[in-house]
Amino acid sequence: MSSELRQVRFFNAGHATHLKYFTDARGWGPRRYFATFALVEHPRRGFVLIDTGYSSRVIETTQTLPYRLHRWVTPVTLDSRGSAADILRAAGHRREIETIILSHFHLDHIGGVAAFPNADFVYLEEAYRRLCELNVWRQLREGFVRELLPPDFDRRSQPLHAGAFRPGVDDLSAFLVYDYFGDGSMLIVSLPGHADGHVGFVFNVRPQPIFYVVDSCWDVAMIRQARELPHASRLVQFDYPSYRSTLGKLRALGACRFRFVACHCPGSQNFVRNGAR
Repeated sequence: MSSELRQVRFFNAGHATHLKYFTDARGWGPRRYFATFALVEHPRRGFVLIDTGYSSRVIETTQTLPYRLHRWVTPVTLDSRGSAADILRAAGHRREIETIILSHFHLDHIGGVAAFPNADFVYLEEAYRRLCELNVWRQLREGFVRELLPPDFDRRSQPLHAGAFRPGVDDLSAFLVYDYFGDGSMLIVSLPGHADGHVGFVFNVRPQPIFYVVDSCWDVAMIRQARELPHASRLVQFDYPSYRSTLGKLRALGACRFRFVACHCPGSQNFVRNGAR
């Protein structure tokens, strides 16, 4: 029998503004794409943070070329409360964050890591090493701004290797998973396609487990409906055939036992507003 997490809470740390078209090709109006992060509480192991959203460091590190190009293409608005660390304090969280799991290395997910000077970092080792070997233009193409990471990032890292993932069971048999706490309460799920090393999470909470698919889709409706990304959005995926395969596997889960949450999904903002226990 799997253990349960004590709680999972979702927060926003700023947002980017893009045309709605890039999500579903159904309109041209502007839309906010919130940079969501999650706080997970394990009954014995304490708190773990999933990603960090934007922070003022994103603005600071994208002042000059070539990173300034990202600011022009993806305008960023910071949260008035500050970084993820500030947002957690404003929500009444006083415990120090000791572990941050990075779903992938796009700047809207790593933009606030420097605000946690004592945290260790968990991520896919192979993806990070490959990104570090790219020139700055290729890094920018893949949404990676290395200057967002603290100077001692490598020293504070506890990376996972792809070989640590195992085939899931039951509903998750089509996925490779890593049982992070070793008790089934939180599974890190390989969800390739959107970015190199992209992972999602299954949180075992009541009344129904949450499958946080992060950026495997930008709208949960794409899981429930047979819809494809517009061509322009396919070009920004790291590996679109893998992205499409991952989305197909998520669709195959059908009306199962999971509640789906996606980082930038408008419907998933209900979890941000109301929390999830």
